[in-house]
Amino acid sequence: YPWIKLVNDIIGIVGEVNDDTTEEHKQILGQAHAYRAMFYLDMARLYEPKVNKYTEISESILGLTVPIVDEYTTIDDTKNNPRVSREEIYKFIFDDLAKAEDLLDKSKNSFNAPTLMSIYGTYARAYLELGAAYKEYNGNPNPTVLPLTQEEAYKKAAEYARKAIDTANVPIMSEMEWTSTTTGFNSVVPAWIWATQMSTDTVINNLYAFPAHVCPEASYGYGPLACVGVASKTYDRMSNSDFRKKLIVGPNTTYADFKNYTTMPQDEWEELAYRAPYTNFKFRPAQGERVDYMVANAISLPIMRIEEMYFIEMEAIAHYDEGTARTLLNTFMANRASNYVILPTEDVVDEIIFQKSVEFWGEGVTLFDMKRLNMGVDTTGQNYPSGMLFKSEGRLPWWNLPIPSGETAVNTACKETAGPDPSRGLVSEDAI
Repeated sequence: YPWIKLVNDIIGIVGEVNDDTTEEHKQILGQAHAYRAMFYLDMARLYEPKVNKYTEISESILGLTVPIVDEYTTIDDTKNNPRVSREEIYKFIFDDLAKAEDLLDKSKNSFNAPTLMSIYGTYARAYLELGAAYKEYNGNPNPTVLPLTQEEAYKKAAEYARKAIDTANVPIMSEMEWTSTTTGFNSVVPAWIWATQMSTDTVINNLYAFPAHVCPEASYGYGPLACVGVASKTYDRMSNSDFRKKLIVGPNTTYADFKNYTTMPQDEWEELAYRAPYTNFKFRPAQGERVDYMVANAISLPIMRIEEMYFIEMEAIAHYDEGTARTLLNTFMANRASNYVILPTEDVVDEIIFQKSVEFWGEGVTLFDMKRLNMGVDTTGQNYPSGMLFKSEGRLPWWNLPIPSGETAVNTACKETAGPDPSRGLVSEDAI
Protein backbone atom coordinates (compact mmCIF):
# COMPACT_ATOMS: atom_id res chain seq x y z
CA TYR A 1 0.00 0.00 0.00
CA PRO A 2 2.85 2.50 0.47
CA TRP A 3 3.85 1.75 -3.13
CA ILE A 4 0.22 2.10 -4.21
CA LYS A 5 0.07 5.47 -2.48
CA LEU A 6 3.04 6.63 -4.55
CA VAL A 7 1.33 5.75 -7.83
CA ASN A 8 -2.00 7.12 -6.59
CA ASP A 9 -0.26 10.43 -5.89
CA ILE A 10 1.22 10.44 -9.40
CA ILE A 11 -2.14 9.59 -11.00
CA GLY A 12 -3.80 12.32 -8.94
CA ILE A 13 -1.19 14.94 -9.88
CA VAL A 14 -1.17 14.18 -13.61
CA GLY A 15 -4.96 13.93 -13.70
CA GLU A 16 -7.14 12.98 -16.63
CA VAL A 17 -5.57 12.99 -20.07
CA ASN A 18 -6.67 15.88 -22.29
CA ASP A 19 -5.39 17.86 -25.25
CA ASP A 20 -2.88 19.68 -23.03
CA THR A 21 -1.33 16.53 -21.56
CA THR A 22 2.29 16.18 -22.68
CA GLU A 23 3.69 12.95 -24.06
CA GLU A 24 5.99 12.73 -21.05
CA HIS A 25 3.05 12.95 -18.66
CA LYS A 26 1.18 10.29 -20.65
CA GLN A 27 4.13 7.92 -20.21
CA ILE A 28 4.34 8.65 -16.48
CA LEU A 29 0.60 8.10 -16.08
CA GLY A 30 0.71 4.87 -18.08
CA GLN A 31 3.52 3.52 -15.95
CA ALA A 32 1.68 4.44 -12.75
CA HIS A 33 -1.43 2.50 -13.84
CA ALA A 34 0.75 -0.48 -14.80
CA TYR A 35 2.49 -0.55 -11.44
CA ARG A 36 -0.81 -0.27 -9.59
CA ALA A 37 -2.24 -3.17 -11.57
CA MET A 38 0.79 -5.32 -10.70
CA PHE A 39 0.58 -4.46 -6.99
CA TYR A 40 -3.13 -5.24 -6.75
CA LEU A 41 -2.78 -8.46 -8.74
CA ASP A 42 -0.12 -9.73 -6.34
CA MET A 43 -2.25 -8.80 -3.32
CA ALA A 44 -5.40 -10.29 -4.79
CA ARG A 45 -3.63 -13.61 -5.34
CA LEU A 46 -2.04 -13.62 -1.89
CA TYR A 47 -5.01 -12.52 0.20
CA GLU A 48 -8.00 -14.19 -1.47
CA PRO A 49 -8.89 -17.12 0.82
CA LYS A 50 -8.87 -20.43 -1.01
CA VAL A 51 -10.55 -23.54 0.34
CA ASN A 52 -8.16 -26.05 1.93
CA LYS A 53 -8.48 -29.14 4.10
CA TYR A 54 -6.85 -27.62 7.18
CA THR A 55 -8.70 -24.43 8.07
CA GLU A 56 -12.35 -23.53 8.18
CA ILE A 57 -13.18 -20.58 5.98
CA SER A 58 -16.42 -18.73 6.48
CA GLU A 59 -18.66 -18.47 3.44
CA SER A 60 -18.78 -14.74 4.13
CA ILE A 61 -15.13 -14.22 3.16
CA LEU A 62 -14.78 -16.66 0.26
CA GLY A 63 -13.99 -14.72 -2.88
CA LEU A 64 -12.90 -11.57 -1.02
CA THR A 65 -9.54 -9.96 -1.78
CA VAL A 66 -8.26 -6.65 -0.38
CA PRO A 67 -9.60 -3.10 0.05
CA ILE A 68 -9.13 -0.84 -2.95
CA VAL A 69 -7.38 2.47 -2.35
CA ASP A 70 -7.14 4.70 -5.41
CA GLU A 71 -6.47 8.36 -6.16
CA TYR A 72 -9.99 9.32 -5.00
CA THR A 73 -9.89 7.49 -1.65
CA THR A 74 -9.78 9.84 1.34
CA ILE A 75 -8.28 9.21 4.76
CA ASP A 76 -11.77 8.85 6.19
CA ASP A 77 -12.64 6.34 3.47
CA THR A 78 -9.71 4.10 4.45
CA LYS A 79 -11.11 3.77 7.98
CA ASN A 80 -14.20 1.99 6.67
CA ASN A 81 -12.94 0.30 3.52
CA PRO A 82 -14.11 -3.32 3.07
CA ARG A 83 -12.41 -6.09 1.16
CA VAL A 84 -13.74 -6.22 -2.38
CA SER A 85 -14.74 -9.32 -4.30
CA ARG A 86 -12.54 -11.15 -6.76
CA GLU A 87 -14.64 -9.78 -9.60
CA GLU A 88 -14.31 -6.18 -8.41
CA ILE A 89 -10.53 -6.33 -7.94
CA TYR A 90 -9.93 -7.90 -11.35
CA LYS A 91 -12.18 -5.35 -13.04
CA PHE A 92 -10.09 -2.65 -11.32
CA ILE A 93 -6.86 -4.34 -12.44
CA PHE A 94 -8.05 -4.70 -16.03
CA ASP A 95 -9.17 -1.06 -16.10
CA ASP A 96 -5.68 0.00 -15.00
CA LEU A 97 -4.04 -2.25 -17.58
CA ALA A 98 -6.28 -0.89 -20.34
CA LYS A 99 -5.30 2.67 -19.43
CA ALA A 100 -1.63 1.72 -19.35
CA GLU A 101 -1.90 -0.04 -22.71
CA ASP A 102 -3.54 3.03 -24.24
CA LEU A 103 -1.03 5.52 -22.81
CA LEU A 104 2.35 3.82 -23.10
CA ASP A 105 4.57 4.28 -26.13
CA LYS A 106 4.00 1.19 -28.30
CA SER A 107 7.51 1.32 -29.76
CA LYS A 108 9.41 1.42 -26.48
CA ASN A 109 10.93 -1.73 -24.97
CA SER A 110 12.59 -1.12 -21.62
CA PHE A 111 13.27 -3.47 -18.75
CA ASN A 112 13.29 -0.93 -15.90
CA ALA A 113 9.76 0.44 -16.38
CA PRO A 114 6.44 -1.02 -17.54
CA THR A 115 6.08 -1.29 -21.31
CA LEU A 116 3.55 -2.90 -23.63
CA MET A 117 5.18 -6.33 -23.29
CA SER A 118 4.93 -6.28 -19.48
CA ILE A 119 1.33 -5.01 -19.68
CA TYR A 120 0.43 -8.04 -21.79
CA GLY A 121 2.34 -10.23 -19.32
CA THR A 122 0.30 -8.90 -16.41
CA TYR A 123 -2.92 -9.53 -18.33
CA ALA A 124 -1.73 -13.11 -18.91
CA ARG A 125 -1.02 -13.65 -15.20
CA ALA A 126 -4.44 -12.30 -14.24
CA TYR A 127 -6.45 -14.36 -16.73
CA LEU A 128 -4.57 -17.52 -15.77
CA GLU A 129 -5.61 -16.93 -12.16
CA LEU A 130 -9.22 -16.38 -13.18
CA GLY A 131 -9.31 -19.59 -15.20
CA ALA A 132 -8.52 -21.61 -12.10
CA ALA A 133 -10.87 -19.55 -9.92
CA TYR A 134 -13.87 -20.20 -12.18
CA LYS A 135 -13.20 -23.93 -12.11
CA GLU A 136 -12.95 -23.99 -8.33
CA TYR A 137 -16.14 -22.05 -7.73
CA ASN A 138 -18.18 -23.74 -10.48
CA GLY A 139 -18.40 -20.75 -12.75
CA ASN A 140 -18.31 -16.99 -12.45
CA PRO A 141 -20.58 -15.97 -9.53
CA ASN A 142 -20.97 -12.45 -10.94
CA PRO A 143 -21.04 -12.63 -14.75
CA THR A 144 -22.15 -9.00 -15.10
CA VAL A 145 -18.75 -7.86 -13.81
CA LEU A 146 -16.48 -10.37 -15.57
CA PRO A 147 -18.49 -12.16 -18.27
CA LEU A 148 -16.08 -15.04 -18.88
CA THR A 149 -16.29 -18.80 -18.75
CA GLN A 150 -13.37 -20.89 -17.52
CA GLU A 151 -12.26 -21.78 -21.05
CA GLU A 152 -12.56 -18.16 -22.18
CA ALA A 153 -10.35 -17.04 -19.29
CA TYR A 154 -7.69 -19.61 -20.20
CA LYS A 155 -7.87 -18.60 -23.86
CA LYS A 156 -7.38 -14.96 -22.83
CA ALA A 157 -4.34 -15.99 -20.75
CA ALA A 158 -2.82 -17.80 -23.73
CA GLU A 159 -3.67 -14.90 -26.05
CA TYR A 160 -1.99 -12.28 -23.86
CA ALA A 161 1.02 -14.49 -23.16
CA ARG A 162 1.53 -14.82 -26.92
CA LYS A 163 1.09 -11.05 -27.34
CA ALA A 164 3.84 -10.51 -24.77
CA ILE A 165 6.12 -12.98 -26.56
CA ASP A 166 5.52 -11.42 -29.97
CA THR A 167 5.81 -7.84 -28.71
CA ALA A 168 9.03 -8.48 -26.81
CA ASN A 169 10.57 -10.52 -29.65
CA VAL A 170 13.48 -11.64 -27.47
CA PRO A 171 15.16 -15.04 -26.98
CA ILE A 172 14.75 -17.02 -23.79
CA MET A 173 17.77 -17.15 -21.48
CA SER A 174 20.66 -19.26 -22.72
CA GLU A 175 22.76 -21.76 -20.79
CA MET A 176 25.60 -19.25 -20.73
CA GLU A 177 23.37 -16.56 -19.22
CA TRP A 178 22.08 -19.02 -16.61
CA THR A 179 25.42 -20.44 -15.54
CA SER A 180 27.76 -17.43 -15.60
CA THR A 181 29.62 -17.11 -12.29
CA THR A 182 29.78 -13.33 -12.65
CA THR A 183 26.47 -12.29 -14.24
CA GLY A 184 24.12 -15.23 -13.57
CA PHE A 185 20.75 -13.86 -12.44
CA ASN A 186 22.22 -10.58 -11.28
CA SER A 187 22.35 -8.69 -14.59
CA VAL A 188 19.63 -7.80 -17.06
CA VAL A 189 19.46 -9.90 -20.22
CA PRO A 190 17.00 -9.52 -23.15
CA ALA A 191 14.64 -12.16 -21.72
CA TRP A 192 13.99 -9.98 -18.67
CA ILE A 193 11.08 -7.89 -19.91
CA TRP A 194 10.59 -6.17 -16.55
CA ALA A 195 13.27 -5.92 -13.88
CA THR A 196 14.58 -3.98 -10.92
CA GLN A 197 18.08 -2.55 -11.04
CA MET A 198 20.15 -1.73 -7.97
CA SER A 199 23.27 0.41 -7.88
CA THR A 200 25.95 1.02 -5.29
CA ASP A 201 23.99 4.16 -4.33
CA THR A 202 21.11 1.98 -3.12
CA VAL A 203 23.21 -0.47 -1.06
CA ILE A 204 22.63 0.20 2.64
CA ASN A 205 24.81 -2.44 4.29
CA ASN A 206 25.92 -6.04 3.89
CA LEU A 207 22.61 -7.68 4.88
CA TYR A 208 19.84 -5.45 3.48
CA ALA A 209 19.98 -7.06 0.07
CA PHE A 210 18.83 -10.17 -1.80
CA PRO A 211 22.31 -11.63 -2.49
CA ALA A 212 23.23 -11.62 1.19
CA HIS A 213 20.52 -14.18 1.92
CA VAL A 214 20.24 -16.24 -1.28
CA CYS A 215 23.70 -16.33 -2.88
CA PRO A 216 25.88 -19.11 -1.41
CA GLU A 217 28.96 -17.31 -2.70
CA ALA A 218 28.18 -14.07 -0.83
CA SER A 219 30.70 -14.59 1.99
CA TYR A 220 29.68 -11.31 3.71
CA GLY A 221 26.09 -12.47 4.31
CA TYR A 222 23.94 -15.39 5.40
CA GLY A 223 23.87 -17.06 1.97
CA PRO A 224 26.78 -19.45 2.66
CA LEU A 225 25.21 -20.34 6.02
CA ALA A 226 21.61 -20.71 4.91
CA CYS A 227 22.55 -22.56 1.69
CA VAL A 228 19.11 -22.14 0.16
CA GLY A 229 18.44 -25.11 -2.07
CA VAL A 230 15.95 -27.45 -3.70
CA ALA A 231 14.10 -30.49 -2.50
CA SER A 232 15.90 -33.76 -3.15
CA LYS A 233 12.77 -35.02 -4.93
CA THR A 234 13.00 -32.06 -7.31
CA TYR A 235 16.66 -32.75 -8.02
CA ASP A 236 16.01 -36.43 -8.70
CA ARG A 237 13.12 -35.64 -11.03
CA MET A 238 15.18 -33.26 -13.17
CA SER A 239 16.79 -34.71 -16.29
CA ASN A 240 20.55 -35.17 -16.08
CA SER A 241 20.79 -33.36 -19.41
CA ASP A 242 19.06 -30.29 -17.95
CA PHE A 243 21.69 -27.54 -17.68
CA ARG A 244 19.78 -25.95 -14.79
CA LYS A 245 20.73 -29.01 -12.75
CA LYS A 246 24.40 -28.12 -13.12
CA LEU A 247 23.95 -25.26 -10.64
CA ILE A 248 22.62 -27.52 -7.89
CA VAL A 249 25.04 -29.35 -5.60
CA GLY A 250 23.88 -32.95 -5.87
CA PRO A 251 24.68 -35.56 -3.22
CA ASN A 252 27.28 -37.11 -5.51
CA THR A 253 28.54 -33.94 -7.18
CA THR A 254 32.31 -33.42 -6.94
CA TYR A 255 34.29 -30.20 -7.09
CA ALA A 256 35.61 -31.31 -10.46
CA ASP A 257 32.00 -31.45 -11.69
CA PHE A 258 31.18 -28.04 -10.24
CA LYS A 259 34.34 -25.96 -10.52
CA ASN A 260 33.23 -24.24 -13.71
CA TYR A 261 30.05 -23.08 -11.96
CA THR A 262 31.43 -21.51 -8.79
CA THR A 263 33.91 -18.92 -7.62
CA MET A 264 34.41 -20.78 -4.33
CA PRO A 265 37.79 -22.41 -3.70
CA GLN A 266 37.72 -26.18 -3.45
CA ASP A 267 38.01 -26.49 0.34
CA GLU A 268 35.18 -24.04 0.97
CA TRP A 269 32.95 -25.61 -1.66
CA GLU A 270 33.56 -29.15 -0.37
CA GLU A 271 32.65 -28.07 3.17
CA LEU A 272 29.39 -26.58 1.86
CA ALA A 273 28.64 -29.65 -0.27
CA TYR A 274 29.13 -31.92 2.75
CA ARG A 275 27.04 -29.75 5.04
CA ALA A 276 24.30 -28.69 2.64
CA PRO A 277 23.78 -30.81 -0.47
CA TYR A 278 21.13 -29.54 -2.88
CA THR A 279 22.25 -25.92 -2.44
CA ASN A 280 21.37 -23.92 -5.55
CA PHE A 281 23.95 -21.53 -7.05
CA LYS A 282 21.44 -19.90 -9.44
CA PHE A 283 21.84 -16.37 -8.06
CA ARG A 284 25.29 -14.69 -8.01
CA PRO A 285 26.62 -11.61 -6.25
CA ALA A 286 27.19 -8.75 -8.70
CA GLN A 287 30.31 -9.23 -10.84
CA GLY A 288 30.99 -12.45 -8.92
CA GLU A 289 32.29 -10.33 -6.03
CA ARG A 290 32.33 -12.33 -2.80
CA VAL A 291 33.73 -9.90 -0.23
CA ASP A 292 32.95 -6.26 -1.07
CA TYR A 293 29.23 -6.04 -0.40
CA MET A 294 29.00 -2.53 -1.85
CA VAL A 295 29.78 -4.10 -5.21
CA ALA A 296 28.20 -7.51 -4.67
CA ASN A 297 24.76 -6.29 -3.52
CA ALA A 298 24.24 -3.96 -6.50
CA ILE A 299 22.33 -6.49 -8.57
CA SER A 300 19.34 -6.60 -10.88
CA LEU A 301 16.42 -9.00 -10.39
CA PRO A 302 13.66 -10.00 -12.80
CA ILE A 303 10.07 -8.98 -12.16
CA MET A 304 8.90 -10.72 -15.32
CA ARG A 305 10.80 -12.94 -17.73
CA ILE A 306 9.66 -13.90 -21.20
CA GLU A 307 9.96 -17.58 -20.18
CA GLU A 308 6.98 -17.10 -17.87
CA MET A 309 4.87 -16.19 -20.87
CA TYR A 310 5.76 -19.47 -22.59
CA PHE A 311 4.72 -21.38 -19.46
CA ILE A 312 1.48 -19.40 -19.09
CA GLU A 313 0.66 -20.04 -22.74
CA MET A 314 1.29 -23.79 -22.55
CA GLU A 315 -0.56 -24.24 -19.24
CA ALA A 316 -3.56 -22.19 -20.31
CA ILE A 317 -3.80 -24.20 -23.55
CA ALA A 318 -3.41 -27.46 -21.60
CA HIS A 319 -6.77 -26.82 -19.93
CA TYR A 320 -8.58 -27.07 -23.27
CA ASP A 321 -6.09 -28.59 -25.77
CA GLU A 322 -3.73 -31.05 -24.10
CA GLY A 323 -2.00 -32.22 -27.27
CA THR A 324 -0.90 -28.73 -28.29
CA ALA A 325 0.30 -28.03 -24.75
CA ARG A 326 2.50 -31.15 -24.80
CA THR A 327 4.08 -29.97 -28.05
CA LEU A 328 4.72 -26.50 -26.62
CA LEU A 329 6.32 -27.97 -23.50
CA ASN A 330 8.61 -30.26 -25.50
CA THR A 331 9.61 -27.35 -27.73
CA PHE A 332 10.50 -25.13 -24.78
CA MET A 333 12.31 -27.84 -22.84
CA ALA A 334 14.51 -28.64 -25.84
CA ASN A 335 16.31 -25.44 -24.82
CA ARG A 336 16.88 -26.72 -21.28
CA ALA A 337 17.45 -30.49 -21.54
CA SER A 338 18.70 -32.13 -24.73
CA ASN A 339 16.87 -35.44 -24.29
CA TYR A 340 13.67 -34.12 -22.71
CA VAL A 341 10.27 -35.45 -23.72
CA ILE A 342 7.08 -35.55 -21.69
CA LEU A 343 5.76 -39.11 -21.52
CA PRO A 344 2.20 -39.87 -22.62
CA THR A 345 1.44 -41.14 -19.11
CA GLU A 346 2.53 -37.91 -17.41
CA ASP A 347 -0.05 -35.30 -16.46
CA VAL A 348 0.73 -32.31 -18.65
CA VAL A 349 -0.33 -29.56 -16.22
CA ASP A 350 1.60 -31.16 -13.37
CA GLU A 351 4.71 -31.43 -15.53
CA ILE A 352 4.36 -27.85 -16.79
CA ILE A 353 4.14 -26.54 -13.23
CA PHE A 354 7.11 -28.68 -12.16
CA GLN A 355 9.31 -27.38 -14.96
CA LYS A 356 8.06 -23.85 -14.28
CA SER A 357 9.03 -24.23 -10.61
CA VAL A 358 12.54 -25.26 -11.63
CA GLU A 359 12.77 -22.39 -14.11
CA PHE A 360 11.63 -19.76 -11.62
CA TRP A 361 13.19 -21.09 -8.43
CA GLY A 362 13.74 -18.14 -6.10
CA GLU A 363 11.83 -15.64 -8.27
CA GLY A 364 8.51 -15.56 -6.40
CA VAL A 365 6.39 -17.24 -9.06
CA THR A 366 5.69 -20.78 -7.86
CA LEU A 367 3.56 -19.94 -4.80
CA PHE A 368 0.88 -18.33 -6.96
CA ASP A 369 0.70 -21.42 -9.18
CA MET A 370 0.46 -23.91 -6.35
CA LYS A 371 -2.19 -21.92 -4.50
CA ARG A 372 -4.15 -21.37 -7.70
CA LEU A 373 -4.15 -25.06 -8.66
CA ASN A 374 -4.67 -26.46 -5.15
CA MET A 375 -1.40 -28.37 -5.27
CA GLY A 376 -0.07 -30.25 -2.25
CA VAL A 377 3.38 -30.31 -0.72
CA ASP A 378 5.21 -33.47 0.35
CA THR A 379 8.47 -33.02 2.26
CA THR A 380 8.59 -36.49 3.79
CA GLY A 381 11.64 -38.64 3.15
CA GLN A 382 13.59 -35.68 1.82
CA ASN A 383 16.28 -33.18 2.77
CA TYR A 384 14.13 -31.10 5.11
CA PRO A 385 14.68 -30.43 8.83
CA SER A 386 12.85 -32.89 11.06
CA GLY A 387 10.34 -30.25 12.15
CA MET A 388 9.29 -29.58 8.55
CA LEU A 389 8.26 -33.06 7.45
CA PHE A 390 4.65 -33.27 6.31
CA LYS A 391 2.44 -34.19 3.40
CA SER A 392 -0.48 -31.91 2.60
CA GLU A 393 -3.60 -32.77 0.68
CA GLY A 394 -3.82 -29.74 -1.52
CA ARG A 395 -3.12 -26.17 -0.41
CA LEU A 396 -1.17 -25.30 2.68
CA PRO A 397 -3.23 -23.18 5.10
CA TRP A 398 -0.62 -20.41 5.33
CA TRP A 399 -0.94 -19.66 1.62
CA ASN A 400 -4.07 -17.70 2.62
CA LEU A 401 -2.76 -14.47 4.10
CA PRO A 402 -5.14 -12.80 6.57
CA ILE A 403 -5.60 -9.04 6.68
CA PRO A 404 -3.03 -7.95 9.32
CA SER A 405 -4.04 -6.47 12.65
CA GLY A 406 -2.33 -3.20 11.79
CA GLU A 407 -5.03 -2.71 9.14
CA THR A 408 -8.02 -4.04 11.07
CA ALA A 409 -7.17 -1.82 14.06
CA VAL A 410 -7.84 1.21 11.89
CA ASN A 411 -10.09 -0.09 9.10
CA THR A 412 -13.22 -1.26 10.93
CA ALA A 413 -14.77 -2.72 7.78
CA CYS A 414 -12.15 -5.49 7.72
CA LYS A 415 -12.43 -6.60 11.36
CA GLU A 416 -15.02 -9.30 10.75
CA THR A 417 -13.55 -10.45 7.44
CA ALA A 418 -9.84 -10.52 8.27
CA GLY A 419 -9.39 -14.30 8.44
CA PRO A 420 -8.83 -17.11 7.97
CA ASP A 421 -6.26 -17.89 10.65
CA PRO A 422 -3.57 -19.89 8.82
CA SER A 423 -1.64 -21.00 11.89
CA ARG A 424 -3.54 -24.16 12.77
CA GLY A 425 -4.41 -27.49 11.24
CA LEU A 426 -1.15 -28.93 9.88
CA VAL A 427 1.77 -30.29 11.90
CA SER A 428 5.00 -32.07 11.10
CA GLU A 429 5.49 -35.83 11.28
CA ASP A 430 7.53 -35.33 14.44
CA ALA A 431 4.50 -33.89 16.18
CA ILE A 432 2.09 -36.53 14.94
